Amino acid sequence: MNKEQEEILQQRFRRLRFVAIFSLINIGFDLLNQIQSWIVGPLSSEKLEASIQQSKELAKSMGVQESAYDTFDKMYQLSRLGNANFALSHGLATVGSIVGLLGVIMMLQRKGMGFHGYIIYSIIACFGLFLYVPFNSIPLVLVVINVIFSGLFILYYYMNRTWEEPKLRD
Repeated sequence: MNKEQEEILQQRFRRLRFVAIFSLINIGFDLLNQIQSWIVGPLSSEKLEASIQQSKELAKSMGVQESAYDTFDKMYQLSRLGNANFALSHGLATVGSIVGLLGVIMMLQRKGMGFHGYIIYSIIACFGLFLYVPFNSIPLVLVVINVIFSGLFILYYYMNRTWEEPKLRD
């Protein structure tokens, strides 16, 4: 391998580390949130409805347009369904986050299996809530945004893969 190829591979690895840092921060905060949720447990229906009412009042005070209320209502319904299916929703999110964390760590160790783990994490993050929420209760904008961001991160990881290069594995 010549010097120019080595430099290109080193640039790839630097970019891989850059995007991995963002992934690790995101997944780390998600895991902390999941740990907190497991400690607190599901909310009582009174606390959940009080939290939803507080969110509605905040949205009104911020001058949110009425056209967005349908999306907010769907988000409130998601909160109710997630709370009702607490073990499934948080279990799925926790397992997905752990798979994503391990995937990113493995990619940083230049192991190709980490890329596959990250793809599994992305699929769970994008479509996991379809397992316990009816399709019509999920705002389309939420799914589209999740798919776009997950796809961009997967594409970026793929473009900067270094696990196929034997020289960098040392």
